[in-house]
Amino acid sequence: MMGPSIAAFIAEQRELLDRLDRFAATPDYRRLLASIAPLAAGDLEPWLGQWLITPSFGLGERPIDLVQQGRLEIVEQLLGRIGGGVVS
Repeated sequence: MMGPSIAAFIAEQRELLDRLDRFAATPDYRRLLASIAPLAAGDLEPWLGQWLITPSFGLGERPIDLVQQGRLEIVEQLLGRIGGGVVS
C-alpha cells in the first residue's frame, strides 16, 4: 500500500503528462519543436516533452505553465539560448 505522499506525487505527474499530451496536439507545440530541430541530430521530441514539464531555473517555473499562460515567446527565447549554449 502506497502512502499519501507518493500517491500525491503520482497524481501530479499524471496531471502534468495529461497537460503535455493536450499541448502536443497544438500548433504552438509544433512551433517549439521546429525551433529546436536545428539544434541536434536525432529525435529531440522526448527531450522537449521532459523539458516542458520540468521546472526551469531560467524561467522560474515549468515551461508548460508559461506556454499555457500565453507566454510562448519567452519559452521559445529560452530554447534559443539553450541551443546557443547560453542558459540563464
